Amino acid sequence: DLGLERERYILTVGRFIVERGFHTLLEAFSRIETDLRLVIVGDARFEERYASDLRRIADDRVLFPGYICGNLLNELYAHCSFYVLPSTVEGLPISLIEAMSFARPVLMSDIPENLEVAGEIARTFRAGNADELERSLRSMIETGTEERAEMGRSGKERVAAEYTWDGVADRIERLYLECIVSKD
Repeated sequence: DLGLERERYILTVGRFIVERGFHTLLEAFSRIETDLRLVIVGDARFEERYASDLRRIADDRVLFPGYICGNLLNELYAHCSFYVLPSTVEGLPISLIEAMSFARPVLMSDIPENLEVAGEIARTFRAGNADELERSLRSMIETGTEERAEMGRSGKERVAAEYTWDGVADRIERLYLECIVSKD
């Protein structure tokens, strides 16, 4: 529906807020000659000025499809060349976990929240640094298909081991039990 070809676009997902770092991503991407598209999925919700600034600085290779969920979002994750998360602040980066669950290679800022989720599996760049992000984007674009596929498989395995609902529930239950036992 969006006119995208499999593995011919870079994906990022999130609210249009400064902390998400989309402006840094757009700056870095604008310096790269590539026929890949950049798809930024999300919406503004109370940050209309930032959203309009993003659209103003984006070139014609950038697609802003708005808020997407369900099957279409799943298709975007499943078929992107790689996922990028340029955030400067996160809680638990759910979109990163989702991208990894679809066996997509990831490029992310080096903030602790992202590193906790992806560990050594993802490629990183210094948060807020457009020059480093540009170099990292170039490197990801130039990385061979098989190497990106291996990165994706490793990410999917990490998500399956660390971020399933059953696994999280078991860890929380153990933590509560440890707290109860240590209180006695």
